[in-house]
Amino acid sequence: MWQFPQGAEFYSYMLRHHTTTDLSAAQIHELGLNELQRINAAMRTRFDQLGYPQEENLQQLYNRVATDGGIVPAAEVKAVYESLIRAAEQDVSAAFDIFPSASVVVAEDDFGGFYIGPSFDGTRPGAFYAGTMSSQPWFQMPSLTYHESVPGHHTQIAIAMEQAVGPTFRRSIRFTAFVEGWALYAEHLAYELGWYDDDVFGDLGRLQYEALRAARLVMDTGIHDLGWSFEQAVQFNQENVGASRGASEGAAARYSVAPGQATAYMTGMLRIVEARERAIDELGMLFDLKEFHRVVLTSGGLPLPLMDEVIDSYIAQKLAMP
Repeated sequence: MWQFPQGAEFYSYMLRHHTTTDLSAAQIHELGLNELQRINAAMRTRFDQLGYPQEENLQQLYNRVATDGGIVPAAEVKAVYESLIRAAEQDVSAAFDIFPSASVVVAEDDFGGFYIGPSFDGTRPGAFYAGTMSSQPWFQMPSLTYHESVPGHHTQIAIAMEQAVGPTFRRSIRFTAFVEGWALYAEHLAYELGWYDDDVFGDLGRLQYEALRAARLVMDTGIHDLGWSFEQAVQFNQENVGASRGASEGAAARYSVAPGQATAYMTGMLRIVEARERAIDELGMLFDLKEFHRVVLTSGGLPLPLMDEVIDSYIAQKLAMP
């Protein structure tokens, strides 16, 4: 966008539209760099745990992870995703006391990696469309499942659709920063709940997905605000995410043609985490994680500043209770 008349103004508008914040391109760029530093340090800790060489780059290291973590044959991929969902549904009660009435199924797809919500009339379940036509590396499967189904997109979207209060649009509106931010938060929550305690490969998959979302902050702003070349963006993704050349070219192409959209994921997740930390700090022993999640989920999709207002109101009401 930087090369076009009023491109900077347009890009600034697109950042506000997708993140629902007033963060500037420079602030988002710096945020991405800081998050990558944190994530890459966590990756190195796991690589050391596995005894992987210090001198190898991220691509080489993740090639090891893909092989050592195991490959799930195409014929078994759907069943593995289904087992991951069932396990998540059993374990998620540690952090939630509200659950969608609609079920979620795994739908077979050539490529996959997306979610379609249930029907309002209850005749169709939510569907996690998964790439089931080819073998899949195990290390990427758990976090993708948590993002797209439970406790990610399915949990948030289906619960929002089932709320009876407010106008109908509140049940179906999708603010990218909130919806994708919640799904990325769900990936991180799975780690906090100990779901990766015995699976260092799955945890490295989680960290790579998190690095992907952090790199988007840097690449998107680099492309549209700082004048980065396509090749510069591709190389950045390879070096900081450990993705292949082809995947990195696809990422750079996506961010090039959809200015600002990719910045919503990490900004949304960090804002939800910040809201939770604020609630913990102000409520102390009164804080209840299940209650916090219920407040966030039953409010439906919201712009991030309005979500903050909802959480601040919840905190004030909680503190005012005798």
